[in-house]
Amino acid sequence: MSRPNPEIIYLLGAFLYATRSTCSQRKTGCIITDNNMLRPVGIGYNGNYQGGPNECDFPDAVGEARCGCVHAEMNAMAKAPYGLGQIAFVTVLPCSLCAKQLYNAGVRKVVTIESNDEEYDEEKDYRRSSIKLLEEMGVVVVYIDIKELDRLIAITADLLSSLKNNENDDWW
Repeated sequence: MSRPNPEIIYLLGAFLYATRSTCSQRKTGCIITDNNMLRPVGIGYNGNYQGGPNECDFPDAVGEARCGCVHAEMNAMAKAPYGLGQIAFVTVLPCSLCAKQLYNAGVRKVVTIESNDEEYDEEKDYRRSSIKLLEEMGVVVVYIDIKELDRLIAITADLLSSLKNNENDDWW
């Protein structure tokens, strides 16, 4: 069995952190690592301010980014030191504001599962328009096939099952 690519592991981690979101619109996650993917330097998910209520400011607002939640990328950047060449692993493409902030924070690579193959209307889909912005800034956007995440989830489930059943005493 081949070892999973670190990009896939960190991207799966971003999805796991997204589960902590209390946003009623969309749950998103972000992990920022150093340029070698050796250590995470910032972790975030969308939600309210630190210590605030675990709910959206405007839970009935229609449309993304109108609920008042702090974006996952913003939360991750708030915890990360500046580091040129950092890598952001995001569950969805960042909005244009987050894309600009990621660039200013030193991020030069964004990894996500969303594909850029689909046609998009920039006025209707601001996340897709962020692809163009990221490319203009020289940020590399890498797309991971969701099947790779599924494969890692299956491997992890098998490992946990074997540990639960004491079938893998040599693992430790």
